Amino acid sequence: MVAAETVKISVGRAQDWIDTVINPVLDGIRRELRFLPNGPWRWQPKTRSFEFFLPAKEYVPHPYGDNYDDFVEKYEGVRNELGPHDTLLAAFATKFERGFDALRADRESFKNELDASLAGRGRSAVPPDFRDWFVGYVAGGFERVPDYYVGHDVYNRRADRLLATGRGVLARAKIDVAGFARKLADQDAKLATQLVNVRRDLADHYGARVRPA
Repeated sequence: MVAAETVKISVGRAQDWIDTVINPVLDGIRRELRFLPNGPWRWQPKTRSFEFFLPAKEYVPHPYGDNYDDFVEKYEGVRNELGPHDTLLAAFATKFERGFDALRADRESFKNELDASLAGRGRSAVPPDFRDWFVGYVAGGFERVPDYYVGHDVYNRRADRLLATGRGVLARAKIDVAGFARKLADQDAKLATQLVNVRRDLADHYGARVRPA
């Protein structure tokens, strides 16, 4: 980490870094850690993307992207932790998508269990997007979903069976989603520590506030 004393900046610039870059990224990383490493992981079937995990710069409000670039340029230590975060997140997303596709394509055990669960709704045909949400819940390790999630009433009654069957499919396919989740959690912890340390240095040296009053 570059010491704050060697970076020639104003108090206002230091405060901007804290308010528009460090705090938003730190809040995003801490939110990631609430779901890592063991899940559940919320994934959107339609967009095929995570709901709560983002590349670091995307946690920064759009108007302040230049502040992010300015900050990262000055602090090599933070830059060295941000890169691995984004790389591991991309790898985690790829592995999760593979798991989702493996479950969705299963023609035996998981498909039979899924059909049995969805039959409880009394429908002869289940909309594809409805089915995909269930597959996403299993891939994400949801033991129970909130009552505002699609199909919560059906999923929660059969979650144990769906998860057990789904995990068997993923194990046979040798798709270790949780392994990348653990790696990302370790990196998130390092990044959070780095951000807290830099923020403290800026606050101590420039009299900036850790959070807006």
